[in-house]
Amino acid sequence: MSRSQFDIEAEKIAEHAPPSPIAPLKQSASFSSPRTFATLDSIPTPILRLLTQLAPLLQLLSYVIKLINWEANNVCETLLLIAAYISICLWTSYMIMYGLPVGFMVYGVVSWMNNRKRQKKSKNKSSEEGSQASLDVTLDNIKIVNGQIAQLQSWYAQNQLDWQNNPTQARRKLQIGLVYVAPIWVVLCFFFGPSTVLAVLGVSWVLLRSPWGRVSVFAIQKTAIVRHIVATLVGYLLAIEMALRGKKRVRTVREIIRRARKERGKALEKASTQTMPGDSSELVFKFEIYENQRWWLGVDWTSNMMPGERTPCHNDPIPSKSAFHLPEPTTTVTEQNDENMITVKEWTWVEPDWWVDMKGLKEGLIDEDGWQYSNNAWKGATGKGGLKQFTRRRKWCRNAKLVETVSMKQSNNNSTDRKRLNSTKQASEESS
Repeated sequence: MSRSQFDIEAEKIAEHAPPSPIAPLKQSASFSSPRTFATLDSIPTPILRLLTQLAPLLQLLSYVIKLINWEANNVCETLLLIAAYISICLWTSYMIMYGLPVGFMVYGVVSWMNNRKRQKKSKNKSSEEGSQASLDVTLDNIKIVNGQIAQLQSWYAQNQLDWQNNPTQARRKLQIGLVYVAPIWVVLCFFFGPSTVLAVLGVSWVLLRSPWGRVSVFAIQKTAIVRHIVATLVGYLLAIEMALRGKKRVRTVREIIRRARKERGKALEKASTQTMPGDSSELVFKFEIYENQRWWLGVDWTSNMMPGERTPCHNDPIPSKSAFHLPEPTTTVTEQNDENMITVKEWTWVEPDWWVDMKGLKEGLIDEDGWQYSNNAWKGATGKGGLKQFTRRRKWCRNAKLVETVSMKQSNNNSTDRKRLNSTKQASEESS
């Protein structure tokens, strides 16, 4: 299958296909998902084989991500993960010493139990269950892993040191890390040990990702007292930094306090006007279309092909580059608790027009115009035309960018309920 057609069909599957729930493997034979046949047809064989081989690892990664995000079926599983992490951090040497033999023992017992279970089942039933909806489960696991990777990339993009576009901010981040964070880290590791510090940081990070942890952090951020304290601390730190970096040396405490108040006012003003934008991610796809031509006696090279032959554009029936259009923008609304998650996907071209791929010109695989000549059966490709070359083709390329923006909006049901409640209160007040 051509590369451009694979990209288009893959996006259509992801956008238009209804989400299939992760069905257990103990259901009836046949494929339970409506998108399975289209998915099998659109994914190339090497990628499909790779997905099959990496399915256990992807399932394990998605399961760990669900545990960290408190999205597992049972909360106790996340608590067990926290306990295991603390044990590994505090007793690393003992875990390495005794954990490896115990792990081999547990693996042997589990393998023996699974073998006994397989022997009790019939061979036909087990073979049918093996191919049951496993591809859809793997695709769902890939979606979960990609979401977590996108969050990490977004966090890295926001906190990286950009020396080219914003050197002042990069220098300030580096100074804060070396002057304030590094000494605190060294002192904590000296008194409590690196294992204890890593255990506390890891557990705190997992607890803050819990639903009640996020609500607590959101409530604390919206508290005026906390914002005032944070702005004051930032103001004092920036005032000391600016004073030490400036030409004039600060000789009195009053000068530091005056600058701290000034920076605190700027920080409070920035915090009050700042809004949280929606998360966005970009993917760049390269579309390739082959232009095919055939030589006819007395007509020269034209796009007229023989009956039953490949189309003038590409090996498969796809539109030409002039009629090739990107998908329209789509908007998907998903309800989550009391909010609506709005996902907007928009395709845009990176280049203004198509361009000819000149890769292989030095090796003689194509000519100066990008054409690759072959015989009457489209075989024996070469970069030079001749008496036995009756067909030719060249590759047109163009990059497209897919921008996916995810934003949260309050559900209309809550606003409707509030309006009804307000109208009820007004009616009761008027009647009284």
